[in-house]
Amino acid sequence: MRHKSVRYGILCLIAIMFLLGACATPEPPVVEEPEVDLSEDERPHEPEEDDTEKETKTDVGEHEDEQEDVSDEDIHVAKEDFVISTEMYETTFNEVEDFIAELNEIIAKRDFEQWKGHLTEEYIETHSDADILRERSESPVLSRNDIQLTSIEDYFTWVVVPSRANARLDDLDFIGTDKVEAIMRVRDQGVILYQLKRVDDRWKIDVF
Repeated sequence: MRHKSVRYGILCLIAIMFLLGACATPEPPVVEEPEVDLSEDERPHEPEEDDTEKETKTDVGEHEDEQEDVSDEDIHVAKEDFVISTEMYETTFNEVEDFIAELNEIIAKRDFEQWKGHLTEEYIETHSDADILRERSESPVLSRNDIQLTSIEDYFTWVVVPSRANARLDDLDFIGTDKVEAIMRVRDQGVILYQLKRVDDRWKIDVF
């Protein structure tokens, strides 16, 4: 009888220990976060510009490229009235190209007196005329900005300086052996930059 009681007690103890072990909550295994090397395609990108903003920049750039330093009131189509030799053309072209480069520097410095020294008397007289200046003042750019020309110096400041500081010689149209028109190509059209006359073996800006 005593042996049965001992055996029963041992079985009860084992059963209790088994139940306690079954009820205990096991701790989850520790898992380290793996390092991930993002590829170029997976990495975050900088925010892209708004499409409207990009289009605006493009449009502005294109309009700036289209602008030319040539006053609208002085645009004429080049013509061919006088036939000369290739040698004479090349010699005259080089002379006029140097002359225009010198004018560009003078105009860029806004040196009216030095610029005036490169004009014929006819040019000075024409662009000092009150009626001519009044007519020039009616051009779209000047009238829009309420600018009234009253002297040839005004003409230099408000017409010549904004339109001729970056002049480029592309071609010559000979009117005679001592008269030429300096041509610049703008949008596939010949634009007369200057009418020039040789005076005392040097070129001067003239009016024909």
